[in-house]
Amino acid sequence: MQRNKLDAIDRRILHELQADGRITNVELSQRAKISAPPCLRRVRSLEQDGFIRGYHADLDPKSLGYEVTAFAFVGLTSQAEPDLKAFEEQVRQWPIVRECYMMSGEVDFVLKCVAHDLGEWQSFVTQTLTAARSVASVKTALTIRESKREPGVPVVLIAGGIGITPLLSMLRGGLAAEPARAVHLYWGVRQGAERGFRSELEEVARSNPGFHATLVYSAPGADDVPGRDFQHSGFIDVELLRRTLPAGRHRFYVCGPPAMMASLLPALGAWGVLPGDIHHEAFGPASARPAQGPAPAVATAAQSLEVMFRSSGRTLAWDGSDANLLDFAERHSVPVESGCRSGSCGSCEVKLISGQVRYAATPDHEVAPGHCLLCVGVPDGPLELEA
Repeated sequence: MQRNKLDAIDRRILHELQADGRITNVELSQRAKISAPPCLRRVRSLEQDGFIRGYHADLDPKSLGYEVTAFAFVGLTSQAEPDLKAFEEQVRQWPIVRECYMMSGEVDFVLKCVAHDLGEWQSFVTQTLTAARSVASVKTALTIRESKREPGVPVVLIAGGIGITPLLSMLRGGLAAEPARAVHLYWGVRQGAERGFRSELEEVARSNPGFHATLVYSAPGADDVPGRDFQHSGFIDVELLRRTLPAGRHRFYVCGPPAMMASLLPALGAWGVLPGDIHHEAFGPASARPAQGPAPAVATAAQSLEVMFRSSGRTLAWDGSDANLLDFAERHSVPVESGCRSGSCGSCEVKLISGQVRYAATPDHEVAPGHCLLCVGVPDGPLELEA
């Protein structure tokens, strides 16, 4: 039986799918903040219940040779239901008509049409539309340009320090799916010496006119030149966003250190950004989930544990001073992958060769047997990891 009520998670899923119908279930589950299997079940249920009518490619008419977009306002000789249905059936046979709406008021139908050129459009109007049964009047209007179209809300990516890493993955995927979508990136670092991905961001900017990057340095170095290396000094805050973002609705994705998240997220809400348009992931200690039940025993300096990273050839002493194994690996310059840093995406999953890893709460990501998540795990005895 069809549902007549959607919960907050359903609406978040629909919100994301409407913006990007090609999003993977894994990424969709991350944005909906649930694990992948129940996310897929919800999508299937939304499809079966008719909330999702389908998925389609958004094609550019001009690139396909359709130079004319026009509207026809049609009045019929009769508004009796059989005559209205007969006209609708005719419309379905005309490929030139892409959308048709029955109206109230002075006209009975409005048709949105696309044609290769004016000759094709005029031929359709004079030979097909006006000659159709029950058509009493036709008025037409040619479009000059498209002034607004909102299939996907403009995106704002805000990164602090290494928070740029997961947002870059999102940037690549988003622009691959919707190259024309407006994306604004704000990235805060101390100075140019700490900034990576320079050539990659420059290439994205060259290839995507809708991409805009704003670099914010909190402590510019002697060689950092304003306007060339960075656009603003200080920190990313709502006042900066207010000055530099175009007016209108935006969807925000924020990833940064605890201090940045603690100040920026409430400020976005106070600015009037809808809760459903704010998505965030913290890294470091703030990303840990609240403990459910007793927290796992973490080794102290007095009972240090041996952690071996086999691929890197490193054996290190865990003394309990790091919040998780990911922080521990990064502090010791062990190369490991990372993403959400909250147990949701699985980017930091590695093979557990020996030993045990404990979590304060069950991660959202379904960890494969014989593996562990570094970003929310701590050792429960000596460990050997394939990293």
